[in-house]
Amino acid sequence: MILQTDTRLNESINKSGCYLMSALFFLNKYTGLMLSCSIINYLHIELQGVIGWDNNPCINDNCYISDITKIFNYLDFNVTYTGVHESVDYICKPNQFEILCLKHINRNIYHFVCGDGNGNIMYNSMGINNPDYKLYSKRIFIINK
Repeated sequence: MILQTDTRLNESINKSGCYLMSALFFLNKYTGLMLSCSIINYLHIELQGVIGWDNNPCINDNCYISDITKIFNYLDFNVTYTGVHESVDYICKPNQFEILCLKHINRNIYHFVCGDGNGNIMYNSMGINNPDYKLYSKRIFIINK
């Protein structure tokens, strides 16, 4: 999988694209969506035109995502976000997947990574795990059949 630090990606993704890259990882895993740096850059721009639940773009130029479910559904992956920041102890059911929210231990900085359903990191868009970040919460998604 491509890392958000890849210099072929736009600067916004390099700096703040961890949630987007986590979503794209699961899109690739479950739907087979083919990804390249040019496709990721294109999707970042295209998704800025998709309107989310709050009548704003579901993602902005700085990679802030306001409606991740809309991104999944727009790209033909029918999922529902539970809307709850689950505890670190939550274990996913067979029809669920998780995006983990990590928090820096000394600063108010967050980073999103893909979890394996049990709270372990299976993909980190930065490529390395930083011991200064600890699991803070989980975003749980239900795969609709």
